[in-house]
Amino acid sequence: MELVKRHLPTLRELGLATDNHNYIAKSSDGRIIEVFEWASGQAVGAAHQHPAIADIWEKMALVADFLPLNSIPESERPFVSFEIVE
Repeated sequence: MELVKRHLPTLRELGLATDNHNYIAKSSDGRIIEVFEWASGQAVGAAHQHPAIADIWEKMALVADFLPLNSIPESERPFVSFEIVE
């Protein structure tokens, strides 16, 4: 969770994510979901090239998997709710 909490502030500092509302949630099976808005379509690619973001992602990969949203059990039904962590 410490890495997740560092992720978005770092993206924002680099101008890669907007200041729009975001949240961190937990699915029924305990997976963490981070929802935020990229600053642009190019920001995703730029994030992959930036050493500060690469460092966070490499550390995240040691303790987590990056999975598509449709792998979360709640994605199979409409009107889902998640436990909002932050």
